[in-house]
Amino acid sequence: MTMLDRDHSQLAIRHSRLSPTDAALDPPHVIRVLDARDAAAIERLLGGLDFAARCARYGWIGSDAALVRPVEGIVGTRHTFGLLVAHELVGCVEIYRENPFCAEAALVVDPRWRRLGFGRALLDAAVSWAVWNAVATIRLTFARHNWPMRRLVAGADARLDIALDEICAEIAVAEA
Repeated sequence: MTMLDRDHSQLAIRHSRLSPTDAALDPPHVIRVLDARDAAAIERLLGGLDFAARCARYGWIGSDAALVRPVEGIVGTRHTFGLLVAHELVGCVEIYRENPFCAEAALVVDPRWRRLGFGRALLDAAVSWAVWNAVATIRLTFARHNWPMRRLVAGADARLDIALDEICAEIAVAEA
């Protein structure tokens, strides 16, 4: 379960679905809004993606310069939440509103920190943002061969559309 405070600046994450043994594996973390002061951390996260992660996230390999170039747009015009462990940015979700009823989200988790539920926590943050902003649908588009994202959106009961080499997953947002 994800709770969002009134000023939208910090998310407190509670994983009610995890068993006590799973919770012990999940390091303490916080999700908060990222801004221009976090640009260097975002650049480190995106620049640190390996070949497979770059292809899965962007559909192409991409140079470091091409990956970090959009950082100004990420923290300027979009809503961006970062997941931090011991003050290190290990994942983020970018959300931008396409229209009054739908928002596009893109998320990434550092490969060293995967399989700990952080992708789900970031997706929950996007859904919480959507509830607060009266958005009915969150859409994620990712490479067809990105199996971790397929599993993540399947767990969120997303409706999937396949077009060429991409999958578009739409998650209906329930009102709180």
